[in-house]
Amino acid sequence: MLEVFLGGKWPERKQFASSAAWFARHKQNTIDCENAWTSCDLSELTAPELLAVAAAAHRQAVADCWSGVKTCQYSELTLSEAAGVAVAEKQRNTSNCWDGWTTCDRSKLSPQEVSDVAVADHHRNYMACASGDTTCDQAGLTSAEPSSLAAGAKTAAR
Repeated sequence: MLEVFLGGKWPERKQFASSAAWFARHKQNTIDCENAWTSCDLSELTAPELLAVAAAAHRQAVADCWSGVKTCQYSELTLSEAAGVAVAEKQRNTSNCWDGWTTCDRSKLSPQEVSDVAVADHHRNYMACASGDTTCDQAGLTSAEPSSLAAGAKTAAR
């Protein structure tokens, strides 16, 4: 591998040590650039390495968008990547709503999803009341549920 950098000649011991050190520094700089670290010196990279760094930056941008990172740069995505990200965002929001997370945006749910999430919300509240959790909202229970919870509590106390 060092032969490529040394013109195909095997170096003397002294040259080898300095060439190996240069190669190690160059490799570390390439890694720094691929990770977008401030220690990166782009001027030290070859054209193929610059392409690899650009590809790594694009992969990171796509990953940020897929994972819902606030720094998503939609303008850097291809049409197919943007479509995939839109599906991931929809699934993430629907899941957040089902789980009762504050990051849920109900305005992005379909009417059926709104109905399904309301059922999940009600069930979560009922279970909170059944377990005596402070998040219980008695007003959110149906008229029959408080007596059902009281009967369950009596049975559990026996």
